Amino acid sequence: MSRLCLRLRGMLVALVVAAGMATVGLAGAEPAGLVDQHGQPVTEAAFGPEFRLVYFGYTHCPDACPLALQVMADAIDGLGRLGERITPVFVSLDPERDTTELLKSYAETFHARMLAVGGNASAIADLAKRYGVTYAKSPGGSPDAYTIDHSTMIYLTDAQGRIVGRFTQSIAPRALGARIVERMMQAQ
Repeated sequence: MSRLCLRLRGMLVALVVAAGMATVGLAGAEPAGLVDQHGQPVTEAAFGPEFRLVYFGYTHCPDACPLALQVMADAIDGLGRLGERITPVFVSLDPERDTTELLKSYAETFHARMLAVGGNASAIADLAKRYGVTYAKSPGGSPDAYTIDHSTMIYLTDAQGRIVGRFTQSIAPRALGARIVERMMQAQ
């Protein structure tokens, strides 16, 4: 899928959210084959006991992923004690290169509590589909120099795994924090 198509899809999702159709359930079978940055099996239930900010990307991403993860970290930290109720989650779309060791160091770069999730290609594809994430491998100059074109939404989920907010990765941390508080209050 082309970058343009991925960006248009992201904008369409943002319009749907703005129209008030943001809550989507993720109930269903947990994808098997996911692991955290310590190599331990993980399910969506382990993403955190309360709210989660979830972003799909890859560690070799030159721009969108580092920006989104830093925005997430800054927003969570800016919320003080309330931010402690939110687990930042990074899901890798690149099982070929994103080893558990690489995911661990990458996640630590952004936030001490960030959960980094990898695993086999099938499990990642299943999880991405449940969130409506689109992605495609784009060849580079050598076999290891590929990029991954992917949608760039940040998802806020509640304790039941329902998506209660979708935000563009270009949102300012303070604005993201305000939107998170809004959604958390609505979920009470």
